[in-house]
Amino acid sequence: RSGRVLVLKGDTYKDKVPKTEFTEDEDGNVFETRILTDRFV
Repeated sequence: RSGRVLVLKGDTYKDKVPKTEFTEDEDGNVFETRILTDRFV
């Protein structure tokens, strides 16, 4: 993860990679965080 911006020319196909994280605070509340990352294939 270098932080570079890549320019893609022509036909590109994107795939979404889902990731789900569960965190709990000190009060017992559960938080669900969903992250969808675009992956070029």
